[in-house]
Amino acid sequence: MKCVRHLTLLFLLSLCEYSTQVEDGHCIWYGQCFTDAKGKIKNCYRTIEAPVLQDPYGLQILNKRCPHLNVDNGTGIHTCCNTAQLQAMDEKLQLAEGILKRCTSCVRNLMRHICEFTCSTTQNKFIEPAELKQNPANETYINAMNVYIDPAYMNETYDSCRQVVMPSSGGPALGSMCIPYGAEDCNPERWFEYMGNEELSDFVPFQINYIPIAESNGVYDPLRIETKPCSEPYDENSAACSCLDCEASCPGSGGLAPLPSEADEEFQIAGLYGLGFVMGIVYIVLVVAFLSLLFLLHRIKPNFSRLHYPRFMTSLEGTFNSALQRFFAQWGTVFASHPALVLFASSWVVAALVYGAFDLQVTTDPVEMWASPQSRSRLEKEYFDSRFEPFYRLEQVFVKAVGIQKVKWDGKEYGPVFNDTFLSVVFNLQERIQRLGEDEGKGLNTICNAPLVAAGDAVSIENCTVQSVWGYLKNSPNLTEGYIDTMMRCIQNTYDYGCLAPYGGPVEPGLALGGLEGSDFSQATGLSISFMVNNHHNKTAQLPAMEWELRFVEFMKNWTEKEMPDFMSVAFSAERSIQDELERESEAEIVTVVISYVVMFAYIAVALGQFRSFKTLLVDSKVTLGVGGIVIVLMAVGCTLGIFGYAGVTTTLLTIEVIPFLVLAVGVDNIFILVQTHQREERRKDETHAEHVGRTLGRVGPSMLLTSVSEASCFLIGALSDMPAVRTFALYATVALLLDFIFQITCFVSLLAVDDRRQAAKRFDVICCVVSSEKKVGSRKHDNLLSYVFEKCYAPYLLGYPWVRVIVVLLFLLWLCVSICLFPLAEAGLDQELSMPEDSYVLVYFQYMKDLLSMGPPVYFVVKAGLNYSDSDIQNLICGGQGCNADSLSTHLYRAHLSPESSYLARPASSWIDDYFDWTTLESCCSKPPVFPG
Repeated sequence: MKCVRHLTLLFLLSLCEYSTQVEDGHCIWYGQCFTDAKGKIKNCYRTIEAPVLQDPYGLQILNKRCPHLNVDNGTGIHTCCNTAQLQAMDEKLQLAEGILKRCTSCVRNLMRHICEFTCSTTQNKFIEPAELKQNPANETYINAMNVYIDPAYMNETYDSCRQVVMPSSGGPALGSMCIPYGAEDCNPERWFEYMGNEELSDFVPFQINYIPIAESNGVYDPLRIETKPCSEPYDENSAACSCLDCEASCPGSGGLAPLPSEADEEFQIAGLYGLGFVMGIVYIVLVVAFLSLLFLLHRIKPNFSRLHYPRFMTSLEGTFNSALQRFFAQWGTVFASHPALVLFASSWVVAALVYGAFDLQVTTDPVEMWASPQSRSRLEKEYFDSRFEPFYRLEQVFVKAVGIQKVKWDGKEYGPVFNDTFLSVVFNLQERIQRLGEDEGKGLNTICNAPLVAAGDAVSIENCTVQSVWGYLKNSPNLTEGYIDTMMRCIQNTYDYGCLAPYGGPVEPGLALGGLEGSDFSQATGLSISFMVNNHHNKTAQLPAMEWELRFVEFMKNWTEKEMPDFMSVAFSAERSIQDELERESEAEIVTVVISYVVMFAYIAVALGQFRSFKTLLVDSKVTLGVGGIVIVLMAVGCTLGIFGYAGVTTTLLTIEVIPFLVLAVGVDNIFILVQTHQREERRKDETHAEHVGRTLGRVGPSMLLTSVSEASCFLIGALSDMPAVRTFALYATVALLLDFIFQITCFVSLLAVDDRRQAAKRFDVICCVVSSEKKVGSRKHDNLLSYVFEKCYAPYLLGYPWVRVIVVLLFLLWLCVSICLFPLAEAGLDQELSMPEDSYVLVYFQYMKDLLSMGPPVYFVVKAGLNYSDSDIQNLICGGQGCNADSLSTHLYRAHLSPESSYLARPASSWIDDYFDWTTLESCCSKPPVFPG
């Protein structure tokens, strides 16, 4: 009996001890006992007291990942996980570290709960096995579990991680850890839901259902864990997260100081346009002052005849004018006396100068036309292109849905671009473009950008970077039933492994979809297909790409004309399209130039002559002289092109098109002045024809000289502009105007003398060998219609009535004040649409780009050579991670991204040095030892 009492006492003590253990907590699993078809390892279901972990390797992992559990209470270190489980946990945590390790507080907060449910000795208090299964050996394993967790922990952990950036993408890290919602629509519940979703993630070994509860439900207590905000170091061995990964760590308020809004910049007075208000007052003051002055002069009636210029001024002016008149009179007489010699010598000079036009360098490159070689943007682009190669050549197609209703799927409406028929046509178009030139060995794969193909390896079409929604569907032509769900999941999670395009990279939704309001890509009405082609700083290396682009443009023109279905509208462009269209436009303008010269010739031929009677019409006409005037203008233009061709000055097609019109307008003015003055100044009795022409030139020569020099000087001032197109135009105009003046006072004077002799000899114009039978031609002065209108009607009315002059002055003052008011409202800049002809396919492309493109161009920030990147101080000036300077370059760019009202940066900049640091700190990296900033 005594023995039985001892056994009973021992049993009761053991039972009491077991009950205490259960009350304190125990394991719900231990060890691994099953691997499913996907290679996911399941833990064995065991409700036991936490065993002692004795394996040194397991203890090493535990101390590394879960140091708070590495506690020896005198009986050893107890855990509910063995070394195999710790290894599996370590592998999974490495993946999370690769994304979030830039922010230690975030990673440690997140790891803490994984450590708890993996190895905690009190698992039963917050973990409920939701699904148990047996392996072939009849061992029970856990296939799903419920984790009761404190919502405060979930919120605080999410807040510490939500701003962590993936440097490789420039986007939030949660974009690839919160599927299918993406970073924008993610929240704590959705984030934890994805981290426990076995179906969506290949890295979750079994289903984990996170159930947030703030208090105990009577059976299970919430897992409570203390967290640290991202702006604070997690412990004494770590640092706070950087500004790039935690806005609270940014100096100041995080973003940049906002720029003044347009409303703040607008000058207003009493709610009115400020400058307009001021100029209104100025106009009133000027009107009152002007009218008061008129009234005062009317009352006083001063005698202005007593006022004289100083005698030395009058004498100087008279001497200068007389000298110019004598010079031009002698000059005209000499050149009018030897017309044949002058014209012969001039023809040889012109031929020699025009020959240089064959070496003329013409550019259609917009950069070379509009960007100054010394401008900051041009110099920086040249620096970048010469060292990193220019940005990719872009071949792009925009497609709009026309007349297609919204697509209904799973109780929601989607934009018309999600229509399966529409998508199938887009896919067929994309495939045909990708195969262009393939049969000739000059396909897209020979020129495309293939970022994941090693140098020297063969490139296939599938390796080419193509930004298209079909990349989300792996370019598979057969649409499955849930294709819309797949596309929307990938749109929200572009860096999800299952959403990467065939070339191995992401498809940017802002580039592939458009025509939407806000950022809701599900309502897109259009899409784009973008083919990235390698670009080269060496122009010769661009020739294969330009050849393929020409084939691409021809194909798209034919497709849009003959094959495009009615339910879509297409616009397209290649990298070479703008230059091609500028050249086409210039060639088309040749006809316009010819027509304008023919019309001007007809006008000159009619207007220069004097009509006295039909009998003398052929004698009085000036067709030959008009042709000569046009030829002289062309001579000036041709010689100008030749001079700059010899000088090697690059010009633009715009200059070649406009200069003939400019010189023609100025040259015709001088021709009319010279000829009509000659007609009004009748030849004196003892005066030869040469002397008559010389006297005419003496009267108008000084005026022609001053106007030509003034016009040329104005254009020469324009040559001070740094813009190449403006500078070359100004230089060409200056030289052309001066040459035109020189030819007018030499060649045209000689032609005028010849024509004067012809008319005096009563010979027909053009057919100069025929003499008129009219005996008396007459020498009476005949004014043309314009002269009569100005002399008899306009001038008397303008100058004969004082009130007319007053009204004219007041109107011009009003015009001046209004012009000053409107001048600041003029928009600066050059709209690229204005450079394209109205029938150009590129103009349609520009319009579609405005409607559909949701993403702006890339921007690069280049740090020039000369820095020692092995110096930690230099590193800290550039990088943006932990340990970097608070005012580093990356931090400044990130702060600019936070301030959309002050900058155009849509996302944080990607920094190679931060990528490098992240890469070297990964345990799987081949670099030893690790490199850390600071």
